[in-house]
Amino acid sequence: MRPQPQPEAAAAAGHAAGMDRRAAMISPLLALCSLALSGRSAQASPINPAETAVTLPDAITWKAWNGAPPGSAEIATLPGSLDAPGPTSCSCAGTRGS
Repeated sequence: MRPQPQPEAAAAAGHAAGMDRRAAMISPLLALCSLALSGRSAQASPINPAETAVTLPDAITWKAWNGAPPGSAEIATLPGSLDAPGPTSCSCAGTRGS
């Protein structure tokens, strides 16, 4: 016959495992708090206009989204092209009630 586990040993093992899990969950929060309380501010580089693209709403060309039901969704590609290699950013819009 197998020996039966002792209830107090099982409870002690579960308590120790629970403490390890809680410590692992709270560690990132404590690290973030210590960083926030350090008094140092975030440092960022100045904005470089040569690396910044601004597209005004009038210049955005919306097209029907292929594969979607007619009139339910549109897509705009800013900048770049879905048909050419290179970086591309897309914006999607859905129509309510379609």
